[in-house]
Amino acid sequence: MTKIKVVVVILLAICQVAFSQPSFAKKKIILTSTAFEDKTILQEKYTCDGENISPPLKWNDLPEKTKSIAIIMEDLDSPKIK
Repeated sequence: MTKIKVVVVILLAICQVAFSQPSFAKKKIILTSTAFEDKTILQEKYTCDGENISPPLKWNDLPEKTKSIAIIMEDLDSPKIK
């Protein structure tokens, strides 16, 4: 279930970036990956239970002057560090 949450958080972050500024509203930013398909669970090698490597991501239709993309994620299932 945690792996699904990671995919959902990634997609929500993309939506937030895409619609946070008026210049983005005219164009959809498309994120694709060879590591997973829509509505599927990430392969174990992309999790902390596997090799803990980042899945390959490809961004399409970014605005011309885009220099970087940031994704911020929080694992809601992990114990809180105090």
